[in-house]
Amino acid sequence: MFHALYIAAFLILTAIAVSNLVRNMMLLGSDARRQSRPTGTAGPDSQRSPAHPEMLDEAGKVTKEPLLVMRSISL
Repeated sequence: MFHALYIAAFLILTAIAVSNLVRNMMLLGSDARRQSRPTGTAGPDSQRSPAHPEMLDEAGKVTKEPLLVMRSISL
């Protein structure tokens, strides 16, 4: 009897978790569509904020590869 109760409880929790996951995915998709910026006539580079200096290469261009940033911590 307790086995059936545990199975029912986990099925209910699973249904709640899956419905929450689906709802969050749908909200995330709608937020991404809503926050998209319209492109102006001035071009994409003029609307961007300047890049962080660590994201620039030696020539001053923005790097396209992912970077690993490590901090040293004194113990």
